[in-house]
Amino acid sequence: MFLTFLNKSAATHADPSLLKSYTPAQVLSYYYNGSLYLGSDFFQTLLNLNEDEVEQSDSIREWINFVGADLEAFDDLVSFSENEYLYNLGPFYYPMANSRIYFTKAVIPAENKITKEDLDILENLQVLQPLNPIIQASNKSKKVNKKNNKAFDDLLFEINQCLAAFNESERLNKQLNFLRKHLDNRTAVLRDKEIKPMEPDNVPVKPQKEEWTAPKASIKSTLLSIAGKKKDNEQKFKDFNHEIKVYYIRYREYEKSCDRFKNALLDWPNHRTIFIGKCQREADKIKEKMLFVQHQLKTCNSVLSTSAIHAKYQDQKILSNFKEYLETGRASDIQACMNIYEEEKLWHELRAGQERIENTIYFMQNENEHVYVAQQHMNHLLEEKNYKELLKV
Repeated sequence: MFLTFLNKSAATHADPSLLKSYTPAQVLSYYYNGSLYLGSDFFQTLLNLNEDEVEQSDSIREWINFVGADLEAFDDLVSFSENEYLYNLGPFYYPMANSRIYFTKAVIPAENKITKEDLDILENLQVLQPLNPIIQASNKSKKVNKKNNKAFDDLLFEINQCLAAFNESERLNKQLNFLRKHLDNRTAVLRDKEIKPMEPDNVPVKPQKEEWTAPKASIKSTLLSIAGKKKDNEQKFKDFNHEIKVYYIRYREYEKSCDRFKNALLDWPNHRTIFIGKCQREADKIKEKMLFVQHQLKTCNSVLSTSAIHAKYQDQKILSNFKEYLETGRASDIQACMNIYEEEKLWHELRAGQERIENTIYFMQNENEHVYVAQQHMNHLLEEKNYKELLKV
């Protein structure tokens, strides 16, 4: 739902930086009907903070209560951290977001974690902000005139107003896109009549025992080969015993997950009513925000559409150049701004074309030095031939 706004392909693991700034409810609001993994760095930090009451903020206390009371995972978490055969623990169920929570010992790369900075971005996209005051302002002294004879101050004001409208439009379009995706997620929840907790997906695979067959006696068989075969099978037997031990440990955890799933299903009818009501309220609030943002976008578009500056030059970079021309004294009206811009644009195009030609010649020469030498030699021969023909004349 939100990964495109963070420039990430995955963000399924929570970073410890979230602990002191955001509550579990705030984080899990982005994981409705999804899964969130809490890594070893996360739960170890949480265990340390649980023992240090001085460092406990409101959000930390909520995380401790979330893991200890809501998930009832602290006892499992302590034994999990001490068990060398377990790498993942869960799922645990959080019905208020219909989410599955996992604990993992795996080392997770930074690009797969959701951090405090990431959540700051997402939370800011939900906050409605007033428009830049210059967009709402109107220059009472200026005359509305489509011709290019505006006063200097009026022109500078209008350029600043257009630049502000461009900046605000970019921010508002991004916010509107985020709100739309957020609404789509909540609407999908409301439309799903069969919504319920998801089954555990951590079923361990039972190891298969390899059948041992005694080597057939033959002329080539020797006592050494038979002894070697017996040693290999003994090692395989030991490996299998170890694998089956690990399997039963992990299967026991899977059984616990199934018990948690059954309890979640038993309580789901009541939780579903609360969860759906919560989603409906959030969807209604998002719609209100979208209307507000759309109204602001309309205001920004109105500034651009009523501007005396031609639409051809209504570009953020071009208007920034116009502003520089005016402020540095290179121009005093819009016509002069356009003339300077077109001249510089033409010069840059000519310069870019010249550089392309020079680069092409350079690479052609370097790709085949023999061709270049041959061409130079051919040119020299042609010059000599032309010179001799001139002498005959």
